[in-house]
Amino acid sequence: MTIAVIGGTALLKSDLFGHFQPKQVETKFGNVVVHVDDKQECIFLQRHHADASRQGAYTLPHLINHRANMVALSQLNVQSIVAICSVGSLKPDLVPGTIVVPKDFVALFSPPTTIFDDNQSHIVAGIHSTWREDILRALRSDGVQPPVVSSLLLFDGGVYVQTQGPRFETASESLFLSQLGDVVGMTAATEAALASELRIPYAMVCSVDNYANGIASQALDANEFQSNVVQHQQQVEAVVNRLMDTLVGKRPSSYVREH
Repeated sequence: MTIAVIGGTALLKSDLFGHFQPKQVETKFGNVVVHVDDKQECIFLQRHHADASRQGAYTLPHLINHRANMVALSQLNVQSIVAICSVGSLKPDLVPGTIVVPKDFVALFSPPTTIFDDNQSHIVAGIHSTWREDILRALRSDGVQPPVVSSLLLFDGGVYVQTQGPRFETASESLFLSQLGDVVGMTAATEAALASELRIPYAMVCSVDNYANGIASQALDANEFQSNVVQHQQQVEAVVNRLMDTLVGKRPSSYVREH
């Protein structure tokens, strides 16, 4: 089956998909640039550089055209999506460097986004549980399959909380958000909701690149955050490689759009 990998800050400087071929997809919400492998089994979408109208320029989180991105993947008959996300930890014991595979999300503070502006449509949004379990199985070391990296900290579960961005949260906001979830980001919950509308299985793999502002004793520093992203890039690439090696082209067609 065709799998899409959506990348964000954690893969901004990566050349992992450098051998994929660019392809422009026209949608009613705008044109989108994706990158496709030779066998048409894996599609990479860099959410911060997918807007064709911006000619490759970086798009801030709150300006990303999520509707165009997700509809483009649907038009390409993508059957499952794994989103790679850079997140802040809302829990002192969830340390930077941890890979988190959330089970749910909270997106109460972002503008409503839907594919169905011209129709009355209500959905139950969420992370696809079966697809999420497949991802976890691919990342776990089971005695036969070696660990992704020797020092990988893998957290199964937790809740992803989405804020609007592009700014980081205040310390008081982080304290409040920590009552709602475990990690905080700016993009993936909107993608997950739209994927639910389109009935495409969607799950997140999150790289904890910092403590959210106010969670640790040391104040959040933007430069330190960027440094952590670079430091964790090799681990994130190893995780993505494992997922592609294990899952691309190896799931039966009966899995398509199960929800």
